Amino acid sequence: MPFPRRRAACPVLFFLLCLLCLPAICLGLTKEQAFEVEKMIFSMPIEDKVGQIFMTFFPGRTYAGELKALVEDYRVGGLILYSICGNTGTPRQVVELTNAVKAGALAAKRIPPLIAVDQEGGRVARLTEGFTRFPGAMALAATNDPALAGRAARDTAEELAAVGVHLDFAPVADVNVNPANPVIGTRSFGSDPAAVSRFVTAQVAGYREGGVFSCAKHFPGHGDTSVDSHHDLPVVTSSAEDIAATAWPPFQAAMKAGVPMLMTAHIEVPAIDKGRPATMSDRLLIGMVRALWGYEGIIVTDSLLMGAIRERMDPGQAAVNAFLAGADILLFGADLTAGGHPEQGLAMQRTAIDYFLYRAREGTLPLERLNESLRRILRAKIEAGILEAKALDPAAAEKICASPAHTADALAMARASLTALGPGGSRNPAAGPGTLLVLPETAAPLAQALSSLVPGLVSLALPLDPSPADIARAVAAAGQAEGLVLALSDAARHPGQLALAAALAQFGPTQALLESPYDLRLLPPAGRTYLTYGSVPASLTALAEALAGRLNPTGRLPVTLTVSETPPTPKAD
Repeated sequence: MPFPRRRAACPVLFFLLCLLCLPAICLGLTKEQAFEVEKMIFSMPIEDKVGQIFMTFFPGRTYAGELKALVEDYRVGGLILYSICGNTGTPRQVVELTNAVKAGALAAKRIPPLIAVDQEGGRVARLTEGFTRFPGAMALAATNDPALAGRAARDTAEELAAVGVHLDFAPVADVNVNPANPVIGTRSFGSDPAAVSRFVTAQVAGYREGGVFSCAKHFPGHGDTSVDSHHDLPVVTSSAEDIAATAWPPFQAAMKAGVPMLMTAHIEVPAIDKGRPATMSDRLLIGMVRALWGYEGIIVTDSLLMGAIRERMDPGQAAVNAFLAGADILLFGADLTAGGHPEQGLAMQRTAIDYFLYRAREGTLPLERLNESLRRILRAKIEAGILEAKALDPAAAEKICASPAHTADALAMARASLTALGPGGSRNPAAGPGTLLVLPETAAPLAQALSSLVPGLVSLALPLDPSPADIARAVAAAGQAEGLVLALSDAARHPGQLALAAALAQFGPTQALLESPYDLRLLPPAGRTYLTYGSVPASLTALAEALAGRLNPTGRLPVTLTVSETPPTPKAD
């Protein structure tokens, strides 16, 4: 090992270490690896043991200041990268950062941290500059081909591994059965538990093939909620039987496929454990996941700085409660950074580590329970080669990330996912010379792609939430156009778009829903409607090809929709 370890002082201790290896061997390690893990645990001071179960966020892109203190002073076992914290840029920059983190930890005789990211695809991707943007889960499900989802996971994993990221917090195993779900939506593979299970299984295999740990989230299922746990605590009112039949199959499938990690959700399920979020429910984590299902992978919490937890208890107590409930890794994410209070978030995660350490020193936290989590964490670090003093090559990473092969894969997935509803024939162009394309300003790449295929196209870009004056401009322009294509993006969250659709309904537009298919429930009847399930570049390219009559959409809608019978009333001028 690259840092010193104390040896057993006598044959008796050596014999005891051999006995202690049995739990680690049961976790799938070789005898040599199990012995190494037990030696590490035996020689680790309590500060190291406590630090290893924390995964934290940090500001900036250099190994200095807060990041250096978290690794060397707080001895954290994991780090999570965020674009909002300024951690992520080009592949070269990310490699330089992860190399510096490992080198700094080893130089300080610390165990290098596990580095994680949320790179689900679609709307949740922290690494974008110089990385491939793959369609998200619902788009992949619309292809009706789990093999494509597995390929997306493999390609993503190859890019993450190339830049020194060991863990992707994906796939999302939630079955989205609530159309008003504000946080899952298109991050889910759909509303059918069996179909979601197939796609989750394929992605678990894909991540493994690409060399990165995956994590099924958010147990016990965040798909039937109408509250965003980033802000408050959702309560799932379904019966235990309904939850078992609908929400749990994808998680059970992921475990059967060997998913190395499971993330908890900050949701309350009164039918199973009333009054406690799942993250702090030993009935769910120890009783269900460990004892009943026999899962021996790592259980990681969702961020303990999310509003569902933060507004109910201090961070130290939250960490202790989650640990006692069965969590192995306590995640502190950049939730307060998104709210404009990064220093508060940094202070809260430091406070949590200090409080946990205090409780461990005074003996009110079971030491063997701590060692149990350490065995799982160290097993993962040995498997990923994190303890080895090996730097990655930035030039090699640049060749892998956004490679021609990965870019081609993303486009193939986007083409296969594109879904068309309503009238219209095969390769029947919706756009021609003189057609007006009305779209949000955020979707400018769609106008560029379609203009390159349709000479004479006219486009009108409007704010994401258009005003009455914007709507009046669109109506006037539509009255002069040869045809009309209306692109909408998350219209349910932007009332101006709903009013725009209502005002343009008289022209019988072709519609394109760029994000959520659930918008269709709120829109007036239209001609043909195209669904992309996300606005990654490949999906906008595929949509442009279809609008120009060069692609026949074959995607299938992965969710059940009930279309509104009462179209929204347009805003008054």
